[in-house]
Amino acid sequence: MGHVAAERELWRVTCGGGHRSWALSVSSDALWLSWVSERQVRHVSCLLADLQTSVIKPGLQSGATLSALHLGRAPDGGALLATAGEDTTVRLLSAAPGRPLRPLVTLRAHISSVRALLFAFSDAAPRLTPLRQLSLGGQCVLRLRWSGRLLMAATTSGVNALSVRPAPGGAVQLLTGGDDGALCLSQLRTNGARPRLETAARQTGAHTSQITAVLWLPDGRLLSVSVDQRVCVWSERAGRLRLDSTRLTAVADAKGALLWTEDGTVMVLVYGEGLELLRLDLRSLSSPECQPRADD
Repeated sequence: MGHVAAERELWRVTCGGGHRSWALSVSSDALWLSWVSERQVRHVSCLLADLQTSVIKPGLQSGATLSALHLGRAPDGGALLATAGEDTTVRLLSAAPGRPLRPLVTLRAHISSVRALLFAFSDAAPRLTPLRQLSLGGQCVLRLRWSGRLLMAATTSGVNALSVRPAPGGAVQLLTGGDDGALCLSQLRTNGARPRLETAARQTGAHTSQITAVLWLPDGRLLSVSVDQRVCVWSERAGRLRLDSTRLTAVADAKGALLWTEDGTVMVLVYGEGLELLRLDLRSLSSPECQPRADD
């Protein structure tokens, strides 16, 4: 038995392997494990107090969190976040390293789930906007609009996550994650009469379930989050994506992730059936350290 968020073992029983017939019972103060070995039923018990687990706290949002935004600085000095979800509310939170997420304001203006948040601003830079996906000949078509022009790219599955950033020479890089667990890095070149969308690197099987968030890290690497509860850091080398770091998140059915920088530290909020705030140390190029704190 292990603690998913802390990635540590809580209890180990030598029983001959998990392929045996077994049953686990839990009461308010203890748990019992029973299994069949050598034609006999064997039992072992353990007090929950001996496991030294932390108390589960009530959720900040009832139901899944479906969207999140970073809005700037909160009055108490933390990062000001907005979350929305299935409980029809929009909540403003303060997040800072070393303390739990702090609720500030709850907005109740909807009668159904809130699936999207938008912080509006205006500038003259070109915008790349995902429009919709269509099915065409067994493939999905990702439709994009670039400065008024419509672009289409065929993909092998639905695209759940999209992130963009400028690249040298006036190009734009696109990072996408799909239903098939694949991670794709593409390049949109705009120096010709017609924009071209080219695949720069692709990693099939990046996750074992659908990818729900893709983000660019400040050092140029990539971060992906999936329903398989893994948070992965990738680097692109010579047209290939290399896995640099991976760890588990305590958030089940992850819907997305939000990234910002706090006093030189990269913060990542994973949201879904719960919220988890991760602190990333990018000083190590091969294995960044993630120090999680869960707010279920």
